[in-house]
Amino acid sequence: MIRRLDQYVARVFVLSLAAAALFAAGLLVLTDQFQHLDDVIAAPGKLRAAGAPKLADQVVPMALKYYACWVTIRFVQFAPFVTFLAATFTAARMHRANETVAMLASGVSLQRAFAPVFVAALTIGAVQLGFRETVLPRMAREVVALKSILFEGKPAFELKQLWVVDRRGHQVRFTTFRPELAEGEGLEAFARIAGTDRIITATSVRWVPTSESGRGVWKLTAGQATDLMAQGSAVIPNVESLPPEFELTPDDCDVAVRFNSDRFFLTLGELDELARRNPSDARLQIILHWTITMAFANLILPLLGLPFLLRMDRRSTIEGVAIALALCVVYFGASMFCMELGVEEVFGPVVAAWLPVVVFGSLGIAFFESMHT
Repeated sequence: MIRRLDQYVARVFVLSLAAAALFAAGLLVLTDQFQHLDDVIAAPGKLRAAGAPKLADQVVPMALKYYACWVTIRFVQFAPFVTFLAATFTAARMHRANETVAMLASGVSLQRAFAPVFVAALTIGAVQLGFRETVLPRMAREVVALKSILFEGKPAFELKQLWVVDRRGHQVRFTTFRPELAEGEGLEAFARIAGTDRIITATSVRWVPTSESGRGVWKLTAGQATDLMAQGSAVIPNVESLPPEFELTPDDCDVAVRFNSDRFFLTLGELDELARRNPSDARLQIILHWTITMAFANLILPLLGLPFLLRMDRRSTIEGVAIALALCVVYFGASMFCMELGVEEVFGPVVAAWLPVVVFGSLGIAFFESMHT
């Protein structure tokens, strides 16, 4: 009987998850279309004027590809909310049909009966992290490039005022950077070389591979270096390439481009590397830990909400759903508030990210364990 019950609860949850996912996807597309529909309609004309007629004829398939990637990314980003909705729909349906009463009458506790929901929630959290580490970077690049074509009418994506920190902590700024071509304009690079502060400038810069392993050099146009010394400055003209003291690759620039486009577009490893290169930026540490805690939210939110839906003394399902939704909003509000306190350095990054998990997770376990059995 237990096995059949698990299969039944799991089936109801999967159907509810599909409904919640479709609802969330439709809401995301409609919201984005309200902002960008005019841009998409105007894109063919802009692309033809920019000398890209082939792209102009492919606006519709590119728009479909953009929304497929973008909705997938956003769906994974907000997976805890979708999981919460699916768990809420599952519990509300069973409670209204008095199936929970039948479970209790047969000697099965509600904690045990809804175990498949929490197993599924843990699975969704694991998939969320796995997606971020494997598929997300490729999809994010597609979204960034297609967004430039569809919403701005530009055949090639370029980012203005891109700051990158290399592996040695040197700062590099591009006035304009085109990631697909690994080239840019208006370079300014700052470093301390042999005890001297050096500024390297160039009108344009281009990555030139020197081996199949991906090694290469940044070739400069009209490059020059200025050494800032106590007795004045010395200008070194005709600098042809970025010095080897700079450990900067197109991959580093790609990470910076995705981070500037959306902080969710980075993997945990990339966030950790950025945080290491920018130790004074508390936001990076907070975002890193917050990304991990979002996976735990898939479990915490059902723990918080289900007890209020499954209480035997409350026959109003709507009242239980309202309380569950309110707790979900409070959880995310508390998370955002703690993150802001972390940015202001009131809390450390670890405390700012994990405090809501500990507090609301403990409350959820207490609520769930106190349910009628």
